[in-house]
Amino acid sequence: MTGNTLYIQSGGPTSVINCSALGVISQFEKMNKNNYKLYASRNSFSGVLNDNIVDIMKEDKDEIKFLYNTPCSIFGSSRHKMLENEYDIFIDNLKKYDIRNLLINGGNGTSMACKEIEKRLINYGYECSIIGIPKTVDNDIYSIDHTPGYPSAARHIILSILDLSYELNVYDSGLIMIIEVMGRKCGWLAAACLLANKLCGYPDLIYTPENVFDFDKFTNDIKNIYDKNNKCMIVVSEGVKTEDGKYLFENNSDLNMGGILNTIHSKIKNHFSCKIRTIDLGLMQRNSSRDTSDIDKKEAFELGEEALKIAFNGETGKFVAFDRITSKPYNTKMVYHNFDELIQETNYLPSKYIINNGTFIDDSFIDYIEPLVGDFPRYSKFKYLK
Repeated sequence: MTGNTLYIQSGGPTSVINCSALGVISQFEKMNKNNYKLYASRNSFSGVLNDNIVDIMKEDKDEIKFLYNTPCSIFGSSRHKMLENEYDIFIDNLKKYDIRNLLINGGNGTSMACKEIEKRLINYGYECSIIGIPKTVDNDIYSIDHTPGYPSAARHIILSILDLSYELNVYDSGLIMIIEVMGRKCGWLAAACLLANKLCGYPDLIYTPENVFDFDKFTNDIKNIYDKNNKCMIVVSEGVKTEDGKYLFENNSDLNMGGILNTIHSKIKNHFSCKIRTIDLGLMQRNSSRDTSDIDKKEAFELGEEALKIAFNGETGKFVAFDRITSKPYNTKMVYHNFDELIQETNYLPSKYIINNGTFIDDSFIDYIEPLVGDFPRYSKFKYLK
């Protein structure tokens, strides 16, 4: 496909999305034989609508190479969802810059946007290859084994649990520790804590959005463990809902996703006389550069490379991804999904992994998560510890 290329970062940031950007740039340098331009949109689709487009190759080459270790979305993002009348502006600006290859790096919402843009490009009769590059810490894109960003976020959470497990046992007094992790609709990140449990014995309980959250049951679950051990660590996904279908954060004045710990604490504090610590792992789950998974960075880079390659070769309407062949040894193959495949539904954590009446994760999940997150430091395990 002749013409220039536009790269867009969309949705929430991850710690490895810039690895995909570097993959795009690296492949562009290899394949660009006709002095075409490689542009990036500032702040996602808003950047195209506002004509805020930058020439990537004008950046210092030494700075570009550091993208591999740079977290978050270097070109910015936006929560703006394009309106019907904005597609005209969007495509007019593609024409203005002679964009013939459009690469969009994002998650579930992005796959839907890609489908809408593809439809408009056909209707307008404008030849432009459109390729999607997956990323999301939620791991919720349908049909994809795992998305770049998820392994690193999972690794950050596991390392945090390992550290907090030692904090939990410092004092001889009773302690309940409740940890909130990301996961709007799916419990993939919470489920990753199973690996922490295998390494250090914690958390004791794991709650995911796939099961109804009941405060009375939650309190009793904690009590059963606390009464035996004088300690209890719990992981709760931010997206859990009560039986009436409401998120826990809907009880707060701030209706942003997350922030459920105040609600949980207020509901259970009168049932326990010990200290209750609530810990929100926050934005560091998705943007920490210190805890990135090596395989996550590598795969994100390779998906960026492949997206540019197939776009230059005339492919369109595809999301590039990795499909797992085996977990031990870890082996994958590159696959290509039509946009229609990805927008069918959400990739929920399968029910086979959720056990003990919704309070824990089955051991079989270890085979899934372990190859993605890498090795962990070995901590001392004295006999008197759990």
